[in-house]
Amino acid sequence: MSYTSFSLTDPPSLRPNDAPERIYGWLDSQLSIARHYGGITYNGCEYVIDYNDPQEPLVRKDPKKGKSK
Repeated sequence: MSYTSFSLTDPPSLRPNDAPERIYGWLDSQLSIARHYGGITYNGCEYVIDYNDPQEPLVRKDPKKGKSK
């Protein structure tokens, strides 16, 4: 069995394609600051709140399309 290790001073960065498209359950986490600003940058990707979804997930902005999904 192999494990990937990294240093806390140099954590691995996610490529934009590796970042999740939607983040659920963020309201009771450190990401909840997005409520006050309407969005947040997480792992180098911009996320906005999807108010049309009853669970209000954070949705990644798609830089190729220039709008949120």
